[in-house]
Amino acid sequence: MGFQFYVKSILTVSVVAALIWLTWYKTTEVVREVVDFQTMLDQDGENNPSGRKGQPKLDKIGLSNNIGFKDGTNKKDENIVKVMDFSTTDAASSVTTTTTKKTTTTTTTTTTTAAAAASTTTTTTTEVTTSAPPQADKQISTTQSQTTTKATAGEIHVHGVTQTAEKRHVAFLKVHKTGSSTVQNIFLRFGDSRNLTFILAHDDVSLAESKFPNMISYQNSLTEKNVVPPPAGRHFEILCCHVIYNRTQFQKFLPKDTAYIGLVRDPITRLESSFRYFNMYPTANLSDFAANPFHYDKGLHSMSNNRMAFEFGFPLCLFPNSKEKPENLQQAIEEYITKLMTEFDLIMINERMDESLVLLKRVLNWHTKDIMYMKQLVAKHETRRFAEGDIKNLKAHLYLDFALYQRALSEFLNRVEALGEDFQEEVNLFSEEKEKVHNFCSHREKEILSFPESKWDSAFNITREDCFMYTRFEIKFIQDIRMKMYGKLGI
Repeated sequence: MGFQFYVKSILTVSVVAALIWLTWYKTTEVVREVVDFQTMLDQDGENNPSGRKGQPKLDKIGLSNNIGFKDGTNKKDENIVKVMDFSTTDAASSVTTTTTKKTTTTTTTTTTTAAAAASTTTTTTTEVTTSAPPQADKQISTTQSQTTTKATAGEIHVHGVTQTAEKRHVAFLKVHKTGSSTVQNIFLRFGDSRNLTFILAHDDVSLAESKFPNMISYQNSLTEKNVVPPPAGRHFEILCCHVIYNRTQFQKFLPKDTAYIGLVRDPITRLESSFRYFNMYPTANLSDFAANPFHYDKGLHSMSNNRMAFEFGFPLCLFPNSKEKPENLQQAIEEYITKLMTEFDLIMINERMDESLVLLKRVLNWHTKDIMYMKQLVAKHETRRFAEGDIKNLKAHLYLDFALYQRALSEFLNRVEALGEDFQEEVNLFSEEKEKVHNFCSHREKEILSFPESKWDSAFNITREDCFMYTRFEIKFIQDIRMKMYGKLGI
């Protein structure tokens, strides 16, 4: 009896210790990120008070595109990764798989847009031969039409977009505290399941700009120094880690047909989220901060100084503490935002996440299962909130973030309105399915959750493995992908 009690006690203590260690590990990942971020800012503020390394001055019209990368990277790029035009297919980009051919009969509906003042609908029946496994790197050229086709995930399923196959070359600009970890998980799952090649930071700290493998750079764009070259015989296909946007630099690493996806959030709630997550100015009165932000924050690229605009690559001369602002500041801001609107295929809105994801699905021609999600790194409630009287002061300080957010929201709403009732019906169905998935993953009453086909997609199942993937910790997920791509860590 005494021996059994002793053994049970040892086992109990071991289990409790393991749980405590796991909780500590998860918690300190965030703490270490915060400490590393603050240390980096302090060091950069001393070594480079002017802002981004290698930042050129804005040209006369305020649209300089060579922003956000280190000194020397705008010289002759002899060692930089070369990117060719992989616009449709490239067998070398994915792991060799056994492809099963099958013929499916699909019904295609072609509808002209409302902008044409009159619409016509034509129904045809076609036979399409496709590759069944989603891992097969088969892509079909685009056509200028709007169609609706049912198919399984990884096969042809088009609705309201020009592509006739899922788009696999994607650059997602992961902006801090906009809900980007939730959306990043979608891209990580998609790319991992299809053996796509990710742009990753070095995880060897002697080569990296950050101590964290999910962080390419806090203050610079892509360079040949801050990313790991692709595996031999492959090219980069997808980007979804933190880095500063610069179209010229991105195009050096990604194929020409890459879809550019962004995400923005109301600047006030984004700032409140940053205060909580990074434990910023913990003793400061928020009204005092709103009245005089630069009393607390003197950095050009901090989390409280128009951080969304910074990560979208706004020229530093447009920021509130710049000493070299253009004569017509408002015009320069509007011109740069217009440039962004033409360069991004979609800028998602945090406060309209389900609509954003269904629109993402249509833009990339993905399946509903591809965009299913469960929220990550979301606080139940913010403990530090700005008062109504603080908002006016903060708008004056965050004028770049507000200009970006309001323009992106306006374009988003116009786009949604143009898609009409059909789009809203799909959003409503997706929201219902998402809630069912959340309940399924929160309980263990059954092993598979099945959804029937809809007018937008084929039937699909959600499994316990899917539930696990929805909530994977991003650093561990990225390191597993690194191991899969390169066969080792510390590179």
